[in-house]
Amino acid sequence: MTIPAQCNETYTTVSAADTFEKIVPMAREAAFSIMEEMALSGDLDLVAIAKANQQDYSNDPEYTDFKEWAFVDIDIDGVVGAQKRINISISDLLISHIDQIVRQSSQHRDRSDFISKAALNQLSH
Repeated sequence: MTIPAQCNETYTTVSAADTFEKIVPMAREAAFSIMEEMALSGDLDLVAIAKANQQDYSNDPEYTDFKEWAFVDIDIDGVVGAQKRINISISDLLISHIDQIVRQSSQHRDRSDFISKAALNQLSH
């Protein structure tokens, strides 16, 4: 498997798995390892990775041989540094909507994770 959003002139993220169930965990591990390497080299650009991740690689001629695609969510906390608590003000209604999305989705660990991903998504535009 290849993670196109993390492939460029310097880095290539590839992995393999013996069973279908291990594909996503192995891809997550490979992506995390490359991001650690990028961070140590000073090359980690999360905004560029987020932008690249939004592309539709299924129509890219470089990936015409790839028949199946998967979305792999990667926890970047271990790569980008320690979390820092901040104080923000958000309306009760917006908090309620965020909490409802967090409860109904497995994409977000908690409210902070949702807000962090939303901020990263906004920065990538």
